Amino acid sequence: MATIYSIKGTDSISSSRLNINDNFTNLNTSLVEIHSFFAVASQNLTITGTVTAATGTFSGNVGVGGTLQATGLTSIVDLNTSGKTIKSGVAAASTTLPTAGGFTKSTYQVTAATGAGNTDALENGENGQEILIIAVGTDTHKYVITPSSANINNVATAITLTVGDDKKESVLLRYVGTKWNIISCGDFSGVV
Repeated sequence: MATIYSIKGTDSISSSRLNINDNFTNLNTSLVEIHSFFAVASQNLTITGTVTAATGTFSGNVGVGGTLQATGLTSIVDLNTSGKTIKSGVAAASTTLPTAGGFTKSTYQVTAATGAGNTDALENGENGQEILIIAVGTDTHKYVITPSSANINNVATAITLTVGDDKKESVLLRYVGTKWNIISCGDFSGVV
């Protein structure tokens, strides 16, 4: 905070010249300090409160000591986490998968209709998107996932997950270019 000397109404300008000049010097010094605080190109900036921004660009290393909640990110080049990573959202159990472009969750629970199996087309996702599909339920039937316009790499006909007895068969997929790619599977019925 700059030290400002008061100039009384009874003071003349000529007799207050030194105080006026000192006031300007002190203000300038404080402005330089404030400017250097916000010009953090080669410095560390530590904020102990909350940071909220409509837009922002971070380059170099950004450390977060607590929880980082980010929405609407367009890209992250490298992300290293030393704690847990929680993927956004788990969809409630359903007998159908979302339509093209409708994959807004990271995990989808699928179940067969009571007394019958299901066949559902896997529609296109967004480039780089990753989804986990888990078969849930107790009614033992097949949940068959078929490619939509040959959009699952190395799958000609279908991916089959068995629903029932809480087996939790699953498949992890990543959409690259124009196709889903199988990353891994757990207790898996088959791919044809």
